[in-house]
Amino acid sequence: MLAVACQTIKASLDRLPNKESRLKIGFITVDDSLHFYNLSASRSRPDMLVIPQFEESSIDDLDSITLPIPSGLLVHLTESRNMVEMLLDSLPGLFKDQARRGNCLGAALNAAFKLLGTGGGKVCVFQATLPDTGPYILTNRAQPAGKTGTGAGGSAPQPVVGTNKESALLSPQTTSSQNLALAAIKSDVSFDFFLFGSGPDSAGLSRYLDLASLTHLPRVTSGVCYYYPSFNAGVRADVERFSYELGEYMATMFGLEAHFRVRVSRGVRLVDYHGPGFMRFSDLLALPATPPQTGYAVQLEIDESIAAPLVCFQTSILYTSSNGERRIRVITSAIPTTTEVGAVLNSVNVPAVVGLLSKMAVERALSSRVEDARDAILNKAIELLTVARSEFPASSNPVPAMAPQVGQNPAAAAASQIVAPQSLMYLPFLVLALARQPAFRGVLLAA
Repeated sequence: MLAVACQTIKASLDRLPNKESRLKIGFITVDDSLHFYNLSASRSRPDMLVIPQFEESSIDDLDSITLPIPSGLLVHLTESRNMVEMLLDSLPGLFKDQARRGNCLGAALNAAFKLLGTGGGKVCVFQATLPDTGPYILTNRAQPAGKTGTGAGGSAPQPVVGTNKESALLSPQTTSSQNLALAAIKSDVSFDFFLFGSGPDSAGLSRYLDLASLTHLPRVTSGVCYYYPSFNAGVRADVERFSYELGEYMATMFGLEAHFRVRVSRGVRLVDYHGPGFMRFSDLLALPATPPQTGYAVQLEIDESIAAPLVCFQTSILYTSSNGERRIRVITSAIPTTTEVGAVLNSVNVPAVVGLLSKMAVERALSSRVEDARDAILNKAIELLTVARSEFPASSNPVPAMAPQVGQNPAAAAASQIVAPQSLMYLPFLVLALARQPAFRGVLLAA
């Protein structure tokens, strides 16, 4: 993994958004110690600086780590391009065939945040094991009762899948990184993770990484997360996928220091935002760094009678471009009101509905069971189609009828037909496809 990452980063340096040569870059590697690299352009080669082993009880807060030198760890890419390329060429050899010595990821995250300071930025993490040293230690929660394990963990069936305890596996096992998350949001620092499982083992499972805990920082700081369940550097397809996604990630023009807000007319209430980020106020979402392809869903509710012929919705995002320009984008929509349910059904945007259902189902799974989340998706679709059946008689149904099965009673076939307007034609297919996604099927996956 390390060799592929270094090779891809080196090949993608020219794709980084660096129009005005303002981009700074730095590197930290980690085992049971932290390794920093002096990349000052005045040096002849990169120098490694090591902060030695961390104990479990040490480095518990963001101010405990002292950087080894005051400058040279975060450098302008344009000025230190040769040093960066030399480091990327040498990194795979520095750790080749090294026996595993632990992993103090938490200390590295704190150090990276301190290195960026209050100026904001992005921390890109490549991780293939559980952190077992220093702060934010994670244990293997997938192991059966009576067995314990930390560090790299082991692949084991999850004994709580399908029970009321299942939601515990989908929530972070510790809140110790909460202070880091809040400080990162305040300083407009975002965390992005590339996570690698190994395997599959004899049970067909990948090595346990505890994605629920590791992805907490990306979720709160509007970051992104890529997961490779059974990554093998000897498999061409795995290498090509990782290399392509990392290259595209490096070329992405992120929106930095962003604030996302939705305003609505009187009579309509904003219930919730669904998507990565931190809700600072009831109508304001803080996004330290957001990629352009991220989708957000906003749940609204009518809380009083609306007499006006139109209801207005205004969505705005204030952000800094990758080139340092402060920008604002505003989209205002005026939607006519109606007292006819049929008129509402005729204007349903099915992809938007399914997108909202998927995000709501994910949050439902975190507080209940995956099975409950899947049932909630199906029940919402059934409710919508039931209303459509009552509003649109079968004789006026524009959706093409399915031919009766061989031997099926024609009356029973007619009763089982989907009665819905043209706008809802694809709702059953998309909802069933969503319900069959691995995230909602209760698939046995040690992740």
